[in-house]
Amino acid sequence: MDNTLAHRVRSEAKSVRRLAGSLENYLRRNLAFRRHPSELKPLFRFYASAFMSIRKYGLLSILDIDKKDELYARNLLKELYTVKRILQLLYDKMHAAVQAETLNTPYPILLYLNKLCSSIPAMKAQNVTVGFLTAQPMMYYHYPMEKVIALSDLLRLTIDGFPAFPTSLALVGYPYTESTNPLLNCALIHELGHFAWAKLPISAQVGKTISSLSVAGIPFGNLLLQRHISSSGQAACADEVFQVIVIGGLRAWTPTRLPTRVRN
Repeated sequence: MDNTLAHRVRSEAKSVRRLAGSLENYLRRNLAFRRHPSELKPLFRFYASAFMSIRKYGLLSILDIDKKDELYARNLLKELYTVKRILQLLYDKMHAAVQAETLNTPYPILLYLNKLCSSIPAMKAQNVTVGFLTAQPMMYYHYPMEKVIALSDLLRLTIDGFPAFPTSLALVGYPYTESTNPLLNCALIHELGHFAWAKLPISAQVGKTISSLSVAGIPFGNLLLQRHISSSGQAACADEVFQVIVIGGLRAWTPTRLPTRVRN
């Protein structure tokens, strides 16, 4: 095998190992000096285990390369490039979780959302829990983790000991500047509805209703909703209709002021 190729593999493996180690240390430091809601513990355990397994994978790549042929080395080099890009994606999500420490989290709402999940049989059966992440300013959104889950499943086939992503964890982003907003609960419940839409057998039921109304020529009273149907399609519209129903059903739970800080 070409010595240059072996050198490139070792260099890239050292880079991946070093990057995974840096991210592991970043996570460990923040968990030591910040207080986070317990609901995020499964996510932090996933990251810690993922970084540790990638470090070991990098070390094994360095040790084994001299025993392999050129084809194996070229495939391993591509693999290492991919793992490095995946580490960047993992960091982006982890950073948002690390910043969502308890003192910046509307904790009473978090407790309520988890209580709400436990009262819904289909979500309770899947042990769904809710965790908060920090979001970009003035935005609320559900963090779809399907890409991370798919990449995790892929890495489990390649890297020994790589963990499975906690798929029962619903991650909802919020801007910490809005943590005292009394309407925050409505926005967060709306975003939680997107997780329920993806996890539970709801889409087929609501989608059929949207389709039947459209086929029957029954006009929607909301002009904005009509435009949404024409531009986004019935599936996306059904998703949003479901979120509106969720907010309507839970709108009564809107206290005038929420305690948003938890004392140590």
